[in-house]
Amino acid sequence: MSTDRSQNTTVVMIDDDAEDVMMLRTAARRAGHDVRILHLAAGHEFLEAFSQATLPERCVVLLDINMPAMDGFEVLDRLRRLPRGELLPVVVFTSSSDQLHVERAFASGANAFLTKPSTLKETADLMGALVTHWILHGQVPGGPVVPRELTVADPRPLQRLLVWSPQSGLADEVTGLLRSMAHGWEIDAITRGEELSARLSAGHYDVWMTEQHLVEQAGALLAHLPIESRPPVVVVATGHGGDNEALQALGAVDHLTREELRPALLDRTLRFAVAQWRSQRALERSQQDLLRSERMATIGRMASGVAHEYNNLNAVVLAGLERLDQHYFGDQHAHQLIGRILGAIERSRRISESLMTLGRSTAEVGIGVIDLRLHLNDTLALLDLRARRLGAKLRLECDDAPCPVQMDSNDLQQVLSNLVVNALHAVHRAIDPTVVVRLELSEGRAILSVSDNGVGIPPEDMPRLFQPFFSRKAVQGRNGLFPATIEGTGLGLPVCQALIERVGGELTISSRVGQGTTVTVSLPVTAGGRESSAQEPRAADPPTLLAAVSTRVAVLDDNAVLCQMLHEALTDAGFLVRSRIDPQSFLAEEDLETIDILILDWLMPGLTGGEVLMRLGNPERKTNLRVLVVSGEEPQVPAPLPPGVEVIGVLLKPYRVSDLIARLTGT
Repeated sequence: MSTDRSQNTTVVMIDDDAEDVMMLRTAARRAGHDVRILHLAAGHEFLEAFSQATLPERCVVLLDINMPAMDGFEVLDRLRRLPRGELLPVVVFTSSSDQLHVERAFASGANAFLTKPSTLKETADLMGALVTHWILHGQVPGGPVVPRELTVADPRPLQRLLVWSPQSGLADEVTGLLRSMAHGWEIDAITRGEELSARLSAGHYDVWMTEQHLVEQAGALLAHLPIESRPPVVVVATGHGGDNEALQALGAVDHLTREELRPALLDRTLRFAVAQWRSQRALERSQQDLLRSERMATIGRMASGVAHEYNNLNAVVLAGLERLDQHYFGDQHAHQLIGRILGAIERSRRISESLMTLGRSTAEVGIGVIDLRLHLNDTLALLDLRARRLGAKLRLECDDAPCPVQMDSNDLQQVLSNLVVNALHAVHRAIDPTVVVRLELSEGRAILSVSDNGVGIPPEDMPRLFQPFFSRKAVQGRNGLFPATIEGTGLGLPVCQALIERVGGELTISSRVGQGTTVTVSLPVTAGGRESSAQEPRAADPPTLLAAVSTRVAVLDDNAVLCQMLHEALTDAGFLVRSRIDPQSFLAEEDLETIDILILDWLMPGLTGGEVLMRLGNPERKTNLRVLVVSGEEPQVPAPLPPGVEVIGVLLKPYRVSDLIARLTGT
């Protein structure tokens, strides 16, 4: 942009607020625009100057709305009625964000509508856009510019400001300037840098202020404090070139020179710094939540995709180990070795289940209304014995009032168990190991907290707590802080968070190393305290006890090795067994009327278990064909079932043969 051409552009500002004019001039100078700014304090002055042709030839008008005697709308109406008045570009430039004002401005003939920026930087950007567009195109951009949320003043009547300066002069000056503002400020001052970190980490301030020569020292003092825990900072710079690397490293929102310390500009800059900082933090949290949700959903989809084959393989291993255990009956060494392998298979099954939990959507979960207090009592009663075995105290603090929340009871039990067991592990080395569970109601939400006086969590680990597979209980990282007999999977907290957020809740963690940890769960309370019957155990029909000797069982599973193992194991148990690995040949060749129970794999190539199930119907069948569904992931059994077919249960892989036989016999 040519300086000469800039000098030929005049911004005519019609505004009764001298502070706004000063801000515009300061911003133009700071941005390097050598632009003439003509200030007219009243609308009639502008109309008179236009009528007498005393305005500069090349100019753009910034017109305020709220002015005494004659408001901006009337000024604009009168201007457009004057000869050649329709040719003058006019931007309505106001602090109002009312949509009615926007519509009225354009109805009166405005070329554009802008909400006044709240900082020098925004104003400088605006000046650059206006000047550049006028010089290159000869007109201002048409159409409304939607007001930004950040330009709206913070409505809170009182905000806290911390001023750090070795001398008290800056604090005294700032206090004097802000004393006259309608938006109240509570100002604290410190002269020693050592106080800065402690004051800001306490979280009592909305914004803080310091001088440019202290920026590097401030950065060193705050190096250990997470950026999201610091309030925004405004720097008093020594010159207009304050936007340097040191300011960026400190995260300064804005800067002012000593000459720019005027009441309205200072107040506006500080309030905008607070609003911008909060919006930025909220945006970052939203982005993090979105990324985490996408990551969890991806993990869930991957888990669902591999769970079938993964659990099929584990089912083969589990069935083979049980057969070996029977073969080496009496061999204590072999029995112990097989037991360890079986334990590892069980742990891998729990990991698979946890991964699939992360990927389940709300629509896939049966959610009813439960009384959180009652379920809390029941779950903690079961965990109390575990606490005593670990030498810890488990204490519940809550009143007797009902606490209805909308959540699956099994999910709630899983969350409570995870959080309490984590806390019990954390108090392993405490002098008086104690875990306290509290439940209270606050503003329509149930606040459940699990607190311990254990080892605490290092600050560097806090951002990773909800990452799948991150565990502080891993063998290499325990360092005696946790019991030697436990090893974490790194899925407990991610699963808990997924289950809580699925029902509109929130899970947060606060901790201090060596002092303990508190995990807080916040859930919306549901209107009406009656527990949903959908969450109560449904009374099952009395099981039919079947004698293995006369029970005819068919096994349909596409895994040939597993199919053969089940055939042998069930035959040894006394069942009459037939087995197939192809669903098409099973339906074409098997006599279904000679089968009492079908063990049906749910995910098979060609035909799925669901498709096979729907083809088994026979309305003339006198006795229902019983079907036991087995699957590597939770199946969605269709309803209603075809006539003559009864699903007696679902068994997730990998399973023990003893569990399978128990399902078949109803024991």
